[in-house]
Amino acid sequence: MVPKKRQRTYTLPQMYQSLLASSETQERFWKHVEKTEGCWLWKSYTLPFGHGRFFMKFSNGAWHTVLAHRVAYMLIKGIPEQQTLDHRCKVSRCVNPAHLEDVSMRENLMRGTSPSAKHAKVTHCPSGHPYSEENTYYRTHLGRSWRSCRTCVLAKQDSDRRRKGVPIRAFK
Repeated sequence: MVPKKRQRTYTLPQMYQSLLASSETQERFWKHVEKTEGCWLWKSYTLPFGHGRFFMKFSNGAWHTVLAHRVAYMLIKGIPEQQTLDHRCKVSRCVNPAHLEDVSMRENLMRGTSPSAKHAKVTHCPSGHPYSEENTYYRTHLGRSWRSCRTCVLAKQDSDRRRKGVPIRAFK
């Protein structure tokens, strides 16, 4: 028989908030921050993509890692509502809360330079037709999603029908 999973009566950010209230934790955190005129740079351990990593010790002795910019934000501004912080300065080691904005995950991704963000910003197909509601097909296959220009798809179908000698549809 599988034991029932215990329900948490708290959320992780609330738990972090109580840990961050400790002056020892705050002192340990701020000694890893180099404050300059603009960005406050994290001087300790960073992840491969550049964000700082801070270790927090729970009352049971277990250690947990938290992104350093999230800790700085919680210390100065409180728990973020959206749970995603965007670096407006685009410096991943920066922990200055003035440079962090509480946004949705989608907004954070759209502000970035990932392939998904670049693709989502495209407003016209390669042939110049607009990606509007009436001129766009949204397709999904095996977990992959993409959009297609309806005008181009219909033109390709007409071209294939002509090549095969099949009558072209009378409506569009």
